[in-house]
Amino acid sequence: MRCNPLRWLSGVVLVVGLLGIMNLEGVLVQIEAELEQRSRTALAQAGLGWASVGFSGRDGNLTGKAADEKEQRQAFDIARSIWGVRTVRNRTELVEEQTNYVWSASLRENRLRLTGFVPNDATRKAIVGAAKATFPQLEIDDRMKRARGAPETEIWLGAVSFGLKQLSGLKAGARVDLDSAGLAVAGEAENFAAYRGIKSAMANSMPQGVRLKGDKVVPPVARPYVWTARLSGAQVQLGGFVPSERAREEVFAAAQKAFAQRVIVDRMQIASGEPADMLPAATGALHKLAQLEEGAAELKDDQLLLSGLAVKQETAEALRSTLAAGMPDSIRVTEQIQFREPTIKAVSPYTIAAAIDRETLALTGYVPSEPARAALTNAAQSRFPERKISDGLRLGSGAPEGWQACMVAGMSGLAKLGNGRIEMEDRMLRFAAVTDDEDAAEAIRSELRAAANRACELDFRIVVNVPPEPELNWRASTSEGEVLLEGEVPDEATKSNLALAAAKLFPNARLVDRMEVTAAYSKKWPKVTETGLKLLARLRTGEVRLAGLELVVSGQAPDTAVATVVRQQLRDLPKGYKGRDVVEVRSDAMIWAEQEAKRKAEAEARRKVEEEARRRRDEEARQKADEEQLRQAAAAEAARQAEAEARAAEEARRAAEAALARQAEQAAQERHAALAREQQAGGDGCQAAIAAATLHGTISFDRASSSLHKEALETLSRVLEVAAACPQAQIAIEGHTDAEGSPDRNQQLSERRAEAVVDYLVARGIPAGRLKAVGYGASRPVAPNDSPDSRAMNRRIEFIVKTD
Repeated sequence: MRCNPLRWLSGVVLVVGLLGIMNLEGVLVQIEAELEQRSRTALAQAGLGWASVGFSGRDGNLTGKAADEKEQRQAFDIARSIWGVRTVRNRTELVEEQTNYVWSASLRENRLRLTGFVPNDATRKAIVGAAKATFPQLEIDDRMKRARGAPETEIWLGAVSFGLKQLSGLKAGARVDLDSAGLAVAGEAENFAAYRGIKSAMANSMPQGVRLKGDKVVPPVARPYVWTARLSGAQVQLGGFVPSERAREEVFAAAQKAFAQRVIVDRMQIASGEPADMLPAATGALHKLAQLEEGAAELKDDQLLLSGLAVKQETAEALRSTLAAGMPDSIRVTEQIQFREPTIKAVSPYTIAAAIDRETLALTGYVPSEPARAALTNAAQSRFPERKISDGLRLGSGAPEGWQACMVAGMSGLAKLGNGRIEMEDRMLRFAAVTDDEDAAEAIRSELRAAANRACELDFRIVVNVPPEPELNWRASTSEGEVLLEGEVPDEATKSNLALAAAKLFPNARLVDRMEVTAAYSKKWPKVTETGLKLLARLRTGEVRLAGLELVVSGQAPDTAVATVVRQQLRDLPKGYKGRDVVEVRSDAMIWAEQEAKRKAEAEARRKVEEEARRRRDEEARQKADEEQLRQAAAAEAARQAEAEARAAEEARRAAEAALARQAEQAAQERHAALAREQQAGGDGCQAAIAAATLHGTISFDRASSSLHKEALETLSRVLEVAAACPQAQIAIEGHTDAEGSPDRNQQLSERRAEAVVDYLVARGIPAGRLKAVGYGASRPVAPNDSPDSRAMNRRIEFIVKTD
């Protein structure tokens, strides 16, 4: 079968054409998608998300609804400026214009719904952003539509922001509405603080240009609904809830009227959910509370409780009987009223008694009030802390004035004695007890008289059982830093106490105790002997002796005042004892006069001894002075001779130095002349002279330094002298270093060393034109660089003289 070439070729062309068309269509789709993406991004970035561009190839159609003609033009310009776009057809429209431009925000359980109109997408974005910031936990349901006809943007956005802020303080179901007439807010406040804040904001902080057209914000519902009034001291506190500001003002006014002399503290809050007749119930409760001394009225829903303390029993009973009067029938009223002063019957005769019975103090009779009962039992407890207080007191009126002071004084006396009974009948106080202490009995009698102070009459019946005093012999004396206690004492306790008292009264004296115990009993005897020790402590030296019932004090008193004190205290000894003194007054002045006379006699004797010793010292001093004068004269003569010899030696030295200087100067002149002659003759004498100048010295340097050593200055001085004597000579100064360091560094260092020598010579008068500084680094060593000494030899300067 033969092949037809034309048929075969036509088939190939058809296949290729189909493939080309398919490929072109794929490219066009890709171009259109890319142009749409670019235009969408550009429009979104410009805040024109309402606009969209559809492409057919590179030709586009712009569609959407613009807020105004400016947005239309802006979208059109952006669309046709997209790279790759050939043409754009503008088919956009304007959004509808609204004559009643409204906006609302309503609060649901878990979302915030936004409805109404916005002028453009930028404003929508701002409102949604503000809503999210204000309600971060809620879903924002944006149902706003774009429309023309919005009021001034700044005022309108301010109103929206203000409305959202108020809505944040309200519960679910609240809403905010905004239109050309103004702003309306409705809903229940989240809490009491939010209610106060919203009310305050709407009253005082409305945005400029915005009018409040509706306020339907209600306070939160309180459950239970409680209102309280508390009376304490000079203050009445009002708390709990009232339904409105007007109700608050009425309750406050009622409190001011009922408590005209007290401070009213208002802590009431506004809340919904009040019971029926709440306001008349609260104002009526205030008038009833004013009849109490202290207390509270609490209205809880429809129940009112009045509690507190009335001053008198009859006031409390009258208040109980009229409690429900004037109260609304819808309010149930209860009370817990007590009284401070019960109704008390009159008593005559008025009797009060207190008696010690073993471990108990029994109080019987009458007191005029409960506070008086408490005061008396407290006074008894404080004076008898170890005893049980038996309170058999009853209330009765007719107590005599000052009864309490008399009873307290009587109980104090019983407490000191530990037994007895007191009884007060009208103004007569009877005190009965038994004691073995005469002093205590007399002290209690005096205290009772002073405490009664004419408040009551006193019938004092104390039986004193006192045994006879023992007749013992006892003595205490002081002498030369010692205190002696001896004689008879009634018991061990008294002996120990006397020893302790003596140790305390004479802390710097040695105590000698020779007392012996003789069985006896007495409360007065220890006091008498302790008085004797105290009087003995006032004397310079002396003795105290108790023989039977007589106390004798003898010794030396430092002055008449002490002697007077001794006599006075001896007159005040316990009953039954008498005192006598044999005291001599030796004042400090008298003792000082005796001591002064003795001191003067001793001083005169010492003066004579010291005068004789001084005469002998003066004689020895004169002898030593004469010897020292002779020694100093001899030393002065020797010094004059040594000075003369030193002057002669100095003159001889100076003459020798002058001669040497003249010789050196002459030799230098001769050397300069010879060098000049040799230079004129063309010889190398200058070179030899410089070599000779450096023969006995070197010009060396520290490692890595170009500073001249002090030792090099003497050598340079000799070189300077030769250079001055050879004015026609050209001198090359060659610097050298050791092998340490890099070649470049050593080269630079050798040049600096040569220049240092040149600077030295130029500074001292050698013309710079005759000198040349050359550095060779470490290239010309004169010794191996294998030791510190060898390296020091290589750090040097050499001089080369050239003559013209």
